[in-house]
Amino acid sequence: MCLVLAVTLAIASGRRAERLLSLGVCAVLASAILASGSRAALGVAAFGLLVQGGRFVTRAYGRRFLVVAILATGALLTTGFARTAALTLSTVTGNDSREARSAQYRFEVFDVLADPGQYTILGRPASAGATGVASLAVQNSGVKSLDNQYAFLLVTGGVLALGAFAAVGLVVFREVLTRQRRDLFERAVASGLASLFGGFLVVALLTQLSDLFAILVALLAGARQLRGAAS
Repeated sequence: MCLVLAVTLAIASGRRAERLLSLGVCAVLASAILASGSRAALGVAAFGLLVQGGRFVTRAYGRRFLVVAILATGALLTTGFARTAALTLSTVTGNDSREARSAQYRFEVFDVLADPGQYTILGRPASAGATGVASLAVQNSGVKSLDNQYAFLLVTGGVLALGAFAAVGLVVFREVLTRQRRDLFERAVASGLASLFGGFLVVALLTQLSDLFAILVALLAGARQLRGAAS
């Protein structure tokens, strides 16, 4: 999310000093994502940048976009980050390492979404011994860790909770795809949120991210409502 916003500022800011500073921020954020070895973070960042990058292929921002793209490509090829990214993504398949087994396990969690017995209106009631929502998720799903936000909501809150979350995601994607005029940074938030909804297929909405996620959704909804009131 922050990388998408930083790239947006590096291209769209009207002040050169701000653009240069943002390029440095982009380098730090990209390095941190690659150094983390997180496949989900790498995929989410790539998707968000791809979506938001399409906004800059215009006459107004074409030259700046090209400069940033050339710098990013040069950095990947000359620093070894391209190899790091390739090695990270290579662990998605196979089962000969802990990372690969973790990736395969996350694909297996999709079986929870395919289980008709999980589709109740408000989720199945907790049995004795459930000490919290995480414990309830394990009991209801039969898996040790629900690394999928959609599956997590289904087994803990039922179709109602899953449907509400999916509805928010659909509105976010609609904001991304709309051809109506939008503030550039509003588009950046929408692009970042859309990429998160993709990432939630293999990770849950962790405590560290949940507050920021809710704030950004609220900001996007507020901007959308203001446009409706103005029209």
